[in-house]
Amino acid sequence: MIDFYILTGYAFFIFFALIRYYKSDQIILGGEGNNVLDYDVFLKNNSSAWINIYGKGMPNYFMIIGICSRLLWIIHKITKNIRFANFISVFTIYYLPFVSFYLLSRVLGATFLFSTIAAAFYCLNPFSQEYLTSLLGSQLSISAMPLFLTIIVLFHGSPLLLFFCFGVTSALISLAYGNPPTFIIILISCIFSVFFCGKDIFSTLIIIGLAFLLFNASWLLNIFCLIKQIR
Repeated sequence: MIDFYILTGYAFFIFFALIRYYKSDQIILGGEGNNVLDYDVFLKNNSSAWINIYGKGMPNYFMIIGICSRLLWIIHKITKNIRFANFISVFTIYYLPFVSFYLLSRVLGATFLFSTIAAAFYCLNPFSQEYLTSLLGSQLSISAMPLFLTIIVLFHGSPLLLFFCFGVTSALISLAYGNPPTFIIILISCIFSVFFCGKDIFSTLIIIGLAFLLFNASWLLNIFCLIKQIR
């Protein structure tokens, strides 16, 4: 129960820290890529292998829309309010790092006090704060690595649960892979996480690999096709 109170308390902290920027029809835009004002246009521009931009267009090498973008699109459709969808997006970018690192600490056996301090440092240190200000979906990468390690540690002895939980989570935060170098780092961290568990290494690698390929097939197929064309 204490874990629930801590995670809820931090959620309220982030909520009140952000909500003041949404008064009087204001909205948080900017950073490096947080400029979406219409998710219909966003999905249209990023759901194909070709982006119609700059008067001519360009290949869309990382066609990563993912479940999270479509959920924001649904929220925008239902509420008819881009400010609400924007708030959910920014809130998630700032809140998820704390949750992911807190859960990892608890899974590894740390006390709730140590887990709280470690998670707070993880997301409030100068590097993380500067990194998160870009407000891109790829900033979810800072949450992806501890989340994946948590899932692997929890379920490496249960193949079906590992497959489902890893696959669904990887799809939900697929925007984290928008930066190719960061994407490679996330993949390497998953491999190290499997070796960290030290049991059934080969089978666990196969399970998470298949889960990632299956649940992210919608945008991975586009990358494979582009690589084939380049060759």
